[in-house]
Amino acid sequence: MLCWSRVLLLLYVLLLAAATEDSGGAAMSHAEEGPPLNVIVEAVSGTALNMSWDPPDEEPQYYEVTDVRDSFNELAYTTYCLIDELQPCTTYFYTVTSDYGSIQYSSPPTSGTTLASGGAPQDVTVTAVSESALRVSWDPPSEDPDYYSIAVGTAPGVPVYTTSYILEGLEPCTEYEISVASEYGNDEYMATPVMGKTLDSVPPPPLNCDFDRITTNSMYLTWSAPDTGCYIRNYNISWSWSSLWEDEHGSGETLSTGTHTSVWDLPAYAIVTVNIAAATDLGFGPPLTCWNVTQQD
Repeated sequence: MLCWSRVLLLLYVLLLAAATEDSGGAAMSHAEEGPPLNVIVEAVSGTALNMSWDPPDEEPQYYEVTDVRDSFNELAYTTYCLIDELQPCTTYFYTVTSDYGSIQYSSPPTSGTTLASGGAPQDVTVTAVSESALRVSWDPPSEDPDYYSIAVGTAPGVPVYTTSYILEGLEPCTEYEISVASEYGNDEYMATPVMGKTLDSVPPPPLNCDFDRITTNSMYLTWSAPDTGCYIRNYNISWSWSSLWEDEHGSGETLSTGTHTSVWDLPAYAIVTVNIAAATDLGFGPPLTCWNVTQQD
């Protein structure tokens, strides 16, 4: 009798285990159909959005992405979709539908906004490289342009394909207005113009040497500033003389902050040769040479 009880108990346990396995298997095999989950819309650029989502328990045959305010729709066989050819800085609303053939399940509308298309160069800086060159550099906008255009003053722009450029062939000690723009097809976004100044150089010779008030032992001398944008600190005036009557020679030197000076202590009837050189912070440039003759006694 005890033996039969054990047999019946074992049979009961086996039947219970089989029933539990069938029930679990049926539950596992019955995945639910439904809409896509966790739909996300992200801006990629000024003309594109990327959509992604999680699949429902039961994979559909495919997904359909639809613009709720437009006739646009696109089929997707993965859990993401890139939508391009959109308008910049515009908000769009999309639904994603799971299609099971005979039935469809749609997600709630989800919005996304494209980026602003293009932008001006950022943080434009100008650095003097030499007396005739300036380096211009900048940071790119959020969306890379087709190219940049850089211009000096009102001159036509030069196409540039990097974020740095050296302007050459400029005048020394000269301040320039520089403009940098991002070019997107027919659209242009210009940064605020910046100023840059080339380095100092030694100046060219002064201009237009003239003598006045010539006497037997002195003469007054004037000239014009050299043709340069550099600040002239002062002038060095040196002279030498040779007597036309006797074998006598002499020289002298002085400094002037203006464009005039007197040459003195000269003998009568002497040839006087004068050299006038201008100086910037870098030093003296080449001189202007002129001459005249003192009066006779």
